[in-house]
Amino acid sequence: MKRKVAIVVPHQDDELIMMGAFADRLVKNSEVYVIFSTNGDYDLQSEENYRLFEATNALKLLGIRTDNIVFCGYGDNWQGIHIYNSKDDEEKESVCGKRETYATVNNSDYHFKKYGRHALYTRNNYLCDLKDVIRDIRPDLIFCVDCDNHPDHIATSLLFEEALGEILKEDRDYRPILLKRFLYDGAWFGKSDYYLKRATIIGKNPRFKKLQYEIANPYYDKNEVISINTSKYIYAQKMEDSLIFKAAKEYKSQPLYLKMQRVLNTNSLFWWRPTDNLLYNAKISVSSGEKSYLNDFKILDCKNVKQDSIDNFCDIGWIPKEDDTEKTICIQFDREVSVEEIRIYEMLSLSSHILECELVFNNDIYMQIGKLSLKSRCKRIVLDKKLNGIRQIDFRIVRYKGKKPGLSELEVFSEKQKCNIFPWLQGHGNELGNFKISFVRNFVCAWKYNILYLFKFKLYFGWRKIKKIALRCIKGE
Repeated sequence: MKRKVAIVVPHQDDELIMMGAFADRLVKNSEVYVIFSTNGDYDLQSEENYRLFEATNALKLLGIRTDNIVFCGYGDNWQGIHIYNSKDDEEKESVCGKRETYATVNNSDYHFKKYGRHALYTRNNYLCDLKDVIRDIRPDLIFCVDCDNHPDHIATSLLFEEALGEILKEDRDYRPILLKRFLYDGAWFGKSDYYLKRATIIGKNPRFKKLQYEIANPYYDKNEVISINTSKYIYAQKMEDSLIFKAAKEYKSQPLYLKMQRVLNTNSLFWWRPTDNLLYNAKISVSSGEKSYLNDFKILDCKNVKQDSIDNFCDIGWIPKEDDTEKTICIQFDREVSVEEIRIYEMLSLSSHILECELVFNNDIYMQIGKLSLKSRCKRIVLDKKLNGIRQIDFRIVRYKGKKPGLSELEVFSEKQKCNIFPWLQGHGNELGNFKISFVRNFVCAWKYNILYLFKFKLYFGWRKIKKIALRCIKGE
């Protein structure tokens, strides 16, 4: 039986950036499902959303069946507060005026297929649909968008993690491999270097520059990035002959094919999130503060996804009260477990930092952790010798600076963590096309598509936006 693979992205065309470079290996060795959380309808010009048909045609070229394309049917951007930051049952309206899920005549939205009715646009419905679709498919491997500099990318990433976290607590037998990728950093906003055959580099993001982090998620270690090689059938001598370029051309409404020289390189970079944390099936109590943050799977959260500033990502997590003298987390397991690795995710803060903390196992084994590193907000502790027969673990903050020390997540593992992706997925670097590196060709190609992008999309869509605003002013809206 083939493995099941799910691609979770917000917009139609994001899936090609996510997995286009090795799509042939995915289709050949697994059953591939593509899950679109939104309909990409921020600029919908008619009742029919042609972008959904374009996605179906593009994925058909890659060999993915229409039945395996899932449209969750939610809006692309929202009026007022984003749906992610709204109350659970607050009914929302998208920027194009939609209030419930929809898709195409031939492939309806997921909620309608499952329940026979469309779902109102609420945060709770959005979350439940993501949970249901993952439960229904039960993919062995999941590729999901990470917290790019885009409201819908951030929302999809965080809502998916929230949904998966709840599933992991409810079903202790389901532990998929999860790989996350930034679709903007190093890809859409990457370097134009197709004909230079360079490996993709980790894109720098200014979001956390104030805290001196280059990556858009400060809990990631750049030395632990997962690299998947591009297939030789994708990396063609002439970029226009590449299968992914042809698939991107199916998107008449989107400029992805004009960005292909940036998107396609010799490899794709991902970040692995382990899913076998023992805390999903443990009882957690705290001396004060909100304990639900500690095992919700989200290591990062955002107060307002529409404002991509550092302040919106800070001070979200377990924060013990200032007058709490204990500042302790108590973890109790329903059976004896073994422990070999622990990961402590210190909450992002501009003013607070944990200077000393400790772990206590079964009330008799003490471990002084010392100061948590500011270089990486995730403290990884691999024990020299595995501890067996553990029933309880206590974490305590001993010394700190500032008023709000805290954690965003806590993970405990029975084994030292190592990502073992399927051998057929990795591929080999020597499989790539044998065309010669050409600086001249790369320069000409870069200018050609950059100029086309400027005239065909920047000016065209800019004029359409001005026209739209003018019409609203005339109507007095």
